[in-house]
Amino acid sequence: MYKNTFIFGMGNIFSALSLFLLLPVLTHYISPKEMGGIAYFETIILIVAPLITFGIDGFLSVKYFVLDKYERSVLSRSVIVIPLWTGIIVTVLVILLFQFDFQIPILHIGWLFGIGTLGLLQSIAAFTFSYLQMQQRALLYASYKIIGTLVGVISACILIIYFDAGATGRYASFYIAGLVMIIFGLLILKKEKIFDVIPKKKYVYSALKFGRGMVIHSWSGIIFYASDRLIIGSVAGSEELGQYAVAAQIGMIMSIVQTTFSQIWTPYLFRKMETRITKEEIKKYSYRCMGILFIVSALCAAIVQPVFIWFIDIQYHAMIEVAYWIVASYLFLGFYKVYVVHLFYNEKTLTIAKYTAFCATINILLTFYFVKNMGAPGAAKATFISSVIFFLLVYFKSNSLITDKEAVNAKSI
Repeated sequence: MYKNTFIFGMGNIFSALSLFLLLPVLTHYISPKEMGGIAYFETIILIVAPLITFGIDGFLSVKYFVLDKYERSVLSRSVIVIPLWTGIIVTVLVILLFQFDFQIPILHIGWLFGIGTLGLLQSIAAFTFSYLQMQQRALLYASYKIIGTLVGVISACILIIYFDAGATGRYASFYIAGLVMIIFGLLILKKEKIFDVIPKKKYVYSALKFGRGMVIHSWSGIIFYASDRLIIGSVAGSEELGQYAVAAQIGMIMSIVQTTFSQIWTPYLFRKMETRITKEEIKKYSYRCMGILFIVSALCAAIVQPVFIWFIDIQYHAMIEVAYWIVASYLFLGFYKVYVVHLFYNEKTLTIAKYTAFCATINILLTFYFVKNMGAPGAAKATFISSVIFFLLVYFKSNSLITDKEAVNAKSI
């Protein structure tokens, strides 16, 4: 477990560091106002992606240890076509939706027409990541992640610095990286022979049923953590949004930690749940994880100021406090991921969706109020408050699902 934790972590850290090293380029060559447009674009991608992926990565994670090797391949072959259908539907909807005259700051409407395609590319990558994660193939997972990140970063640098493409170069790099990721992802899945089996309708129906809750959960979660950019852009303007987005990106170093933790903790606990595990054992593991997350969050907060001083152009320094609030928010998201595994295992996706939608609503209301009265930093404070509430809801529900000395049994499809 610890070896894989290190490899998963190094893959995430290297990828994140590559993106952080891109920030000096972006902040030097791109104005805060243009960065606001890029933040809008990234937010739209985040909102659309769950509708296309439709939870097939989560469905694979839940069913992986229940099925034998052949049935896993059949399940994978059956559900991997779902993003193709949803991608087509989303593309049509985006084209129809943007027949209306939406005023999106500093964002050329042409980039939006490829959103469905980009979502499809990302969904195949997400499924591949889930497949490798459940197999605990940490080295291949890390390599796949690093390749995608490097392609995006290098293509952005080349287009921005050498071709003077500005913000357009950053938009284009998203599509270039997505194309490379789907090519490598399909090659990995082909090697696993998932395309050599005959799909079964029962897995498609089960995945669609599972995906309903996952879409609501994922979508609400993304609105939860990304609505701040939409609100700031509307209330405070693109320039302030650009400054906020850079500070939030630095604060999201804590997201690397909690993401890496989740990638190890989820399959580890799922595997434990296929045997006998007591409530006391789960509590012991959970408290240890929370302690480690807290210590690492303190270290992340300690490096925020040096990162701003050494790497970020001075025109973005006004939002430094945002980074600290984002670190704290992702600490509680990490706490949430310690306990939400129990809800996923028991297929309580609709319950999770309700909690997420509830907290997303609270976050949106608080963000509107705080941004109007405190400016952009108020959005980060609203996210922190909502994250604490989110964690507490999942914590109490999770503890009610497992009784002491009881075996946790796999669900049937």
